[in-house]
Amino acid sequence: MQLEWDPAALAAGLQIPIDTVAECMQDGRFLAFVLEHRVAALIPGATLMESNADYDLECDLGRFEVRAMTKRGINFAPSNMMGAGRTIDPLGFAAKLGRIDGYLVVDVVTFPIMQVHLVRSQTVADWWGDDDLRANMSLARTKFLNLIPAHSV
Repeated sequence: MQLEWDPAALAAGLQIPIDTVAECMQDGRFLAFVLEHRVAALIPGATLMESNADYDLECDLGRFEVRAMTKRGINFAPSNMMGAGRTIDPLGFAAKLGRIDGYLVVDVVTFPIMQVHLVRSQTVADWWGDDDLRANMSLARTKFLNLIPAHSV
């Protein structure tokens, strides 16, 4: 599954210079809300959840978080465990993995065509158990891309 974007149309619609479109579209913070809506639109019958829900969307495959993978990588930790002054709670992270079916990881680095990877919670748990995840529950982009073919759905 992939998302395709038209940089010229985005520049015109957002009223920004075309040379800044890629910068914006490769920033996970800028894109989070937009990606949730675009990914949900790709999945027949998907329902977006309220912003305070435990997951972003629900579909026939289950409950999923939508995450942007930037050039720095992908973080699987819940948002309440990320950021300055916050810490990873291993029990809370494990509980989160138990409440969702997985992650829909969007590779924003490849804009204007972005691959969407479905990663099951059990796969993330396996990576955690194998010490593949960093202490903040993230993976470098290159490591994710090396691991994902063995775990693709």
